[in-house]
Amino acid sequence: MDKTVTILKRVGLSPAEASAYLALTELQETQTGPLCRRAGIASSHIYEVLDSLMEKGLASYRVQNNTRIYSPTTPEALRELFLAREKALKEEREEVSKLVASLERQEMRRPESNYKYYEGLQGVKAMWHEINASLPSMPKDEPVLVYGNTPQGYERLYRFYDEHHKLRNKLGIPCHILIPPDEAVAHKRSNKLTQVRFAPLANDAEWGVVGEYYYTQYAVGGTPRAFLIHDAVFAKSYRDVFGQVWKHAQPARPTRAKR
Repeated sequence: MDKTVTILKRVGLSPAEASAYLALTELQETQTGPLCRRAGIASSHIYEVLDSLMEKGLASYRVQNNTRIYSPTTPEALRELFLAREKALKEEREEVSKLVASLERQEMRRPESNYKYYEGLQGVKAMWHEINASLPSMPKDEPVLVYGNTPQGYERLYRFYDEHHKLRNKLGIPCHILIPPDEAVAHKRSNKLTQVRFAPLANDAEWGVVGEYYYTQYAVGGTPRAFLIHDAVFAKSYRDVFGQVWKHAQPARPTRAKR
């Protein structure tokens, strides 16, 4: 019996409808009283259940002495109900597939957002490895932006910066660098792809924009720390901030003296 009820539920019947339908098939012809007792359904609810069974084509009634006598329809009606249910499910699957495809397209259009925190000198270097890995996919007409810091802030990573700029130059990616006045650094970094300007920066933390990445790092004193955000909106906002400072910064005219 339980298995039969389960099958009827799969066809689209509610538990009450399944119980009433099975009771009808056993009684064949019945008034609501015996049907309620056999199906275990309250009399206040039985007419609603029977109306639903008749809408599904599984029950009918005749009137005898002003009393409705209910009976089940042919079992073939179950097959028709199943086929209709199967058709509806197929249509629902197609609609869901279209919805999923639409949501996937929206997901692809949504700017990617990813946030990572790094700690320790090796952690900061790991961040730069990730930044360097993104360089080949960067547009060549969009410069890397570096908002520098005091010499104490970058001297621990100076050699690693050399690796970054060497790779960037090899890939033909331009760069704009803002630093406190330092002719030697300007001489070392300036080339046909790299512009350096001086600004009165006194911050110990450095930040910058590389493609759709925004980074900030702090390597003064204790444990170096860094934060990398892959977010197009974030990156554009900081490009705008950088641009405002860049407009008023002094172009570097480095000497040939070596540091």
